[in-house]
Amino acid sequence: PPFARGVRVLAGDEATRAFRLDFFSDAAATNPAYSIEVTAGAPAPLTDLTPDITAVVMTNTGAAPLVEGARAIFELGI
Repeated sequence: PPFARGVRVLAGDEATRAFRLDFFSDAAATNPAYSIEVTAGAPAPLTDLTPDITAVVMTNTGAAPLVEGARAIFELGI
């Protein structure tokens, strides 16, 4: 959302899940403005959003599928 300051994604078993978050400032762009990798065993970081980010895409990079019910938690900055 345009009023969010940060995002944290909670998905799967922290010990085994791995994913990449891509942050886009232009919905038509093929390359993200920036990305972060969340490796297996690492905690889900709270990632600051630059003011122009309009979309966040999560890609599973682990060997196992992510369980249903992955959630993005946004920190609001109003």
